[in-house]
Amino acid sequence: MASYCILGGTGFVGSRLITHLANQGHRITVPTRDPERARHLRIQPSTRIIRADVQAPGTLAGLLGGCDAVINLIGILNESGRDGRGFRRAHVDLMHTLITACAGAGVSRLIQISALNAGAPQATSHYLRSKGEAEKLLLSESGRQLHTTVVRPSVIFGPGDTFFNKLGL
Repeated sequence: MASYCILGGTGFVGSRLITHLANQGHRITVPTRDPERARHLRIQPSTRIIRADVQAPGTLAGLLGGCDAVINLIGILNESGRDGRGFRRAHVDLMHTLITACAGAGVSRLIQISALNAGAPQATSHYLRSKGEAEKLLLSESGRQLHTTVVRPSVIFGPGDTFFNKLGL
């Protein structure tokens, strides 16, 4: 079975993905700043929850050793300021760090969850611009050793999501 590191694994999509992969017998590492938030994942077989800040220098390089693939689900929809720095840090800066860490650890596969219309010329939001910039960085700098897949969903929803709750439905 394969070994995965799932960034953003404690969220809505990550929790379901981890359950699916763990039930198939894959080994999973889930770094999180708040392991208590991931307590629902502890029951999954072959899943390690590790306290880690993936933005901290050197952290990713240490986490990816022995992994076959990384799945990056990290994304923010809001930031505290209005200048786009939070979006850039979460999407673009992390991607640069992730590409470097994958190369150093010998990880050959990276799956990036992006967004519909990311990087489109008409994109005016910091969110879509930074997601697009992260994609461009991944596709241009990853090289031949890193096989990449970019998934661009529009809206993700299901039982337990926050999408319908935010709309008041």
